[in-house]
Parts: sequence; structure tokens; C-alpha cells
Amino acid sequence: MSSEIKADKWSPASGTAGTIGDSGDTFTVPTGVGLTVTDEVKTNKISPASGTAFTMGDSGDTFTIPSGATITNSGTATGFGGGNLELITTSSTTSGVGSITVDNIFSTTYNVYKIFVRNLRPATNQTTVRMNIIKSDGSLYTSAAYKLIYGRIRSEGVDSSEDDNSTYFTLNGDTYNSMQQGGANFDMTCNLFRSATGDEPAFTFSYQSATARNNNEALCFVGSGYVNGKNSDINPRGMYFAMNSGNIDEAYISVYGVKGAV
Repeated sequence: MSSEIKADKWSPASGTAGTIGDSGDTFTVPTGVGLTVTDEVKTNKISPASGTAFTMGDSGDTFTIPSGATITNSGTATGFGGGNLELITTSSTTSGVGSITVDNIFSTTYNVYKIFVRNLRPATNQTTVRMNIIKSDGSLYTSAAYKLIYGRIRSEGVDSSEDDNSTYFTLNGDTYNSMQQGGANFDMTCNLFRSATGDEPAFTFSYQSATARNNNEALCFVGSGYVNGKNSDINPRGMYFAMNSGNIDEAYISVYGVKGAV
């Protein structure tokens, strides 16, 4: 039959399964025709009919992923809910290095960033953690323009201190709060805010950190700071972490951009 079949229902000739066509056949649903399946569609791959993109559903539709099901993404997924943090980069070391760089992280894509530093361990006793900006040309910004104020919580009580016009940020205070090789580690959560115009400071940030002093006493720091230099002059692109002396034995750093932050 080479004409047309019209039917309100197709059913298997026997049993509960039927086959449409043979291997190599092609069935075309013409433009303007809708194909409705009210039960289940099983397939190993969905590809666009033309080009490189296709649309699932219409505005207002809901697609449900049942409990126990898993979606695996091996490419790039955008526009999904489930959180406003997007991973930009990670950097880590498990052997002695002089510094750790997280580069090419700042852009116009995000206005707010979150930086996590985990389990940073020094290779040398009585050391502190330093952070510098990496400029757009790849060099470190080392002008005396780093301003930081922080509160320190320790067994003796709570106090505060300030670093003014330094050439770097010291994230765990002065040598009184320095770290001990092997027994101390530094953990930090940092919120960083990119400047909106070229005349403003390169960025401002706030942070919370925990570390251990030489006698293994726990310390907590809460602080904020900024770089007193024009964003247009510095144009920061990354961050640089190092100890005031010696190497970093171990550290794990993750940088996220905050989606939708204005």
C-alpha cells in the first residue's frame, strides 16, 4: 500500500508489543503536526533535527526527575536552578610549593565571587598566609594599597587589628598568630565584590577564617578589606597565595561566581 492509512488506534496483532518499520526506515513528522505520547518514550539519544540546538517543552511546562534517577552532565549546563554558585576554577597542592595561583577568574560575567581555602598547611614554623592580586598583565600587584581590618577570637578574649597600606593581605594576623608546621592548618571562606566602575577600588572583600597558633590553640578571624587602587589601573584577573616564608605543603582552593548578583 503506497497511499495513506488513517486510524484512531493501532494495536499489536498479538501480545502487547508492536513494531513500526524495519531497520534503516525513516518516519517523518511534517511541520505543523504534533506527536503526542501519553505513556513512555525510551531512547538512547536525542539530537536536533537541524542545527545544534533543540527545545524541550514550552513556557510553563514542568519536567520531573523522579527520586533515584540521576542526570549526568559531561559538558556545560546553563540556566538551571538548584543554586546560584557556578564553579570557575580550582587549584591545589599536596607537595611543597612556593605559592598557589588561581588565575583568570575575574570577569564581567560575575559581580560577586566566593573563594574557599581548605586545609592550607605551611612547610615552615611561625608563618602567616598572604594574598595578592594578579593584574591583567599577569604580574602581582604589590603597591602599598592593601587595607585590612579584622577581629580575632582566641582564648584570651576578642580584639581587633588593622593592616594599613600593606603590599599584601595577611589573612591570619601577625606573627603572634603564626602557624606551626605539621600541626596547623588554615581554612577560609571569602566573599569578594568586583567594582562597578573604573574609578572605584579594584575590589572589596569580607572573610571568615580559622587557624591554629604555634601552641595549637584555635583562632578565628572575621575581617574585611579592599585595595586602594583604581579598578581601571589594576584590572585584577586572579589571586596569589603564599606564606610569609617557606613553602605551602598542602592546600585546596575553589573559586565560584555568584549567578544573578547585581
